[in-house]
Amino acid sequence: MSTTTTSPPAQGWLSRIGGRLARQPAAQTTSPALQQQANEERRSPAAAVSLAIIASALRTPHGASAAELDASLAANKVDADLDRTLVDDDGLPVMSARCAQAIDELVREEIADWLAAHATPAPRLTDEQWRALVLATAVLRELAGHAAANLLPHDGAAPLLQLAPLLPDDWQPEQRQAASMWCRQVLVQSGWPMAQVAVVAPESPPAFIARVAREAPTSATTFTTPVATILLACASSIGQETVDRWSADGTLFTSHHPRGRIPGEGAAGLLLAPALDGAGLAHISLEVEARDPAPPSQKRLSPGQLNTLAERLLRGAAVAPADIAMIVADTGADTLQVLELMAFGSASAPHLDHASDIVRVGPACGACGAVPFVAALAVAAHAALERAAPLLCVANDNPAWRALALVRPIPPSQDGS
Repeated sequence: MSTTTTSPPAQGWLSRIGGRLARQPAAQTTSPALQQQANEERRSPAAAVSLAIIASALRTPHGASAAELDASLAANKVDADLDRTLVDDDGLPVMSARCAQAIDELVREEIADWLAAHATPAPRLTDEQWRALVLATAVLRELAGHAAANLLPHDGAAPLLQLAPLLPDDWQPEQRQAASMWCRQVLVQSGWPMAQVAVVAPESPPAFIARVAREAPTSATTFTTPVATILLACASSIGQETVDRWSADGTLFTSHHPRGRIPGEGAAGLLLAPALDGAGLAHISLEVEARDPAPPSQKRLSPGQLNTLAERLLRGAAVAPADIAMIVADTGADTLQVLELMAFGSASAPHLDHASDIVRVGPACGACGAVPFVAALAVAAHAALERAAPLLCVANDNPAWRALALVRPIPPSQDGS
């Protein structure tokens, strides 16, 4: 199995969390609203709150790890291909981004057998949903191994692990429940106690990460709060029904509609935890804002919102724009979003080369929900470590929000552990 070629968390990381656990006073009977307000008042508005990316795992059409995908992006080998089976209304092949690992009959049979025995009734899944779930299983097993190796204590009670599956919006409730049940089972198979796995339904990926980051400074206070979070995105739009639906509503990429969506698929996951000295691969700080979706008639997208996010984020982290070594984005095939990204790069990091220092993960995955954004964060963490410099990760593929993450290589441990 391919993994990100980066160093594991520093030894003693879990023990430092354990030390915090042991030193905590008894919990106060403060309402959640008042406690959140107090937390916000204690935090400087200009301070950047960080999370640690402990590990990442990917299955995409152009890379089964952050390192592989980064190499494909650097070599500019992430173009979609004419699909061998999917066709448009005229019977012509459409462009697609297929992932070879989406076909694994043994894993699919394993999932089907487990759901048949434990999900009542067992849900009916489309071929696209099966492909997504197979990819998600491979990614989650990789991250579960990292979590078990680095977070489970050798003796004593296991801490709480939070699992946040990002499933496509069109999945039905029973399908989402079954997928969440199976994902929890994957963690149990890795050695995590069932009772210590909390499955949550995240909001938009950037908003969820931002919330976890805000809560991270206090998330190590008790064994009833998560010691870490696995954020897992998966999706597949490799299916004729999807192509027909996109063609009917005018959102399919064609030569006549270059702003359309290219069918794609993949899975991407991050193991996130409080940012402690020497812990993990990289530290991430994030800013996100909602926006009104751009109307179809809009001629171009202004980078103003991204510029504002960058100013706020860099100022809070005390990072100079000239120190940014690279920009990684989830931007896909939409030409307006590409122009928005390049305009942002010119304004916020004019020293970067648009050809080599600003890369887009979207074309490497096609249209597959939140996967490009999570994959972009994984690539950014790998590249920050490789370049030993801070990077920016841009999210502008979703018209409903804009997000910007500062990804920095981990600082050295202060205690030598």
